Amino acid sequence: MDVLVLSDEDVKKNDRDHDWDHDPYATIYERCVGLLRYLNGPDMPPWATHFFAFDHLALVNRDAYLEVGAWDTQIPYYSSDCDMYLRLHWAGYWQPQSEAGLIFDVASVLDDIAALFRVPGAHASFKGDPVYVGAGDGSSEDQRAHHEADLKREKAMYPWVEKEGETFAHLVEVAGRMQDLKWVDEGLRRNEWQNRQTGGHSDPFYRDPEGFAAGLETLVDAGRRVFADKWGHRGCDLLAMGIEGKDAWRLERDWDIRESPGSVGGNWGKDWMTGSSDLD
Repeated sequence: MDVLVLSDEDVKKNDRDHDWDHDPYATIYERCVGLLRYLNGPDMPPWATHFFAFDHLALVNRDAYLEVGAWDTQIPYYSSDCDMYLRLHWAGYWQPQSEAGLIFDVASVLDDIAALFRVPGAHASFKGDPVYVGAGDGSSEDQRAHHEADLKREKAMYPWVEKEGETFAHLVEVAGRMQDLKWVDEGLRRNEWQNRQTGGHSDPFYRDPEGFAAGLETLVDAGRRVFADKWGHRGCDLLAMGIEGKDAWRLERDWDIRESPGSVGGNWGKDWMTGSSDLD
């Protein structure tokens, strides 16, 4: 995955371990470290993972992972995370979640990384930004008017950015558009960035982009098949199905393998904690 991470400048530290007058904001690093200290306190239950925006950012207790046998290396890529977190859950480990900052799941890059450092003249822009691409031929009149308003507002910011640099609010807005672009059409094209990698032909570790993408898709498919056979179910929502840790490799498939493999159909895309839809 690729992420763009920002400390939330709207969150204050509530005067903890700092000089409020000179340092009023809690960075994402400070919030994570503070939470780690809290989790490791003497009165806390045994914990394994603390999620921030699921595992785009997470605190991991290595000892807990080793206690349950660590990652199942027979499950490559997709669904390996579900298998790991479920086994930790069944072992009785606490896996809470909270926010530490702003975390965006993206597949594009900023044209100028200096925009993140608020360097004057460095604009937060990226290829494929829908604000600049256009509303599209099939757009309604209201959609076109909305797009024109967005474009006008973007252009109005140029003088400010040229002189002062980007604003936090605009960085958050652009990062949101980058994330939305990755998940357009239900995320069907979210991994296309792999085919955009060029160069490095003389490097001994060079991989053909199209071949790399094809190989990765094969591993993704294989991982889901192994997971489905291991637990007798296509999808991460094992808790909602009443499946337990002792059931590994002991359940009959709950689908007809002659109609579709374990990597297709079922409840892929469901959240392992709640069983609700979670395409991230």
